[in-house]
Amino acid sequence: MAIRHLPAYVPNSMDVHTQEAAFSPANRPMDDIIDDLETDLALAARCDSCVLLTGGPAQALDAAREIAGQGQPQHATVDVIDCDVLAGPALTAALCGRILGTDPSPGGILLIREVHALDPHHQTLLANLLDLREAEENTPKLIASTSIDLHARVAAGQFDERLYYRLNTIHVSVQDRPS
Repeated sequence: MAIRHLPAYVPNSMDVHTQEAAFSPANRPMDDIIDDLETDLALAARCDSCVLLTGGPAQALDAAREIAGQGQPQHATVDVIDCDVLAGPALTAALCGRILGTDPSPGGILLIREVHALDPHHQTLLANLLDLREAEENTPKLIASTSIDLHARVAAGQFDERLYYRLNTIHVSVQDRPS
């Protein structure tokens, strides 16, 4: 689900393309974009669903910290797994330990950064862990981030479709976020 804020009423004289152009980030004041981002992050903080952040790694970390700061007390910490750094057994252990809550620091927020870098084996593993996670208590809130278009990777058969839809419950773009 992509979070998008469109007006409740659009005059009939505006066609769809005009509406899209009028509300695209390129044609909106920066204050409006920041307000929408803050609203989107507040929504993400209030629910337990997975969140997919699109933007750079630094912006994703800032957004995850903001979600942690606005969310429930049990989500006050942010742990990061960098998929473009970890590989093999180390990545498997990190994913299993944190997602299933067997890690000594349960709860909090788990940011899986650069999720597009997961190999097919770890994509399947993560999708299966998300299925198991629903039955567990005190598991971390899951936030995944990517700096590329995952939907295009799914269409090209390069990213697991089931995992994409599990991660993309709430989608927030942090690309326009000022530093």
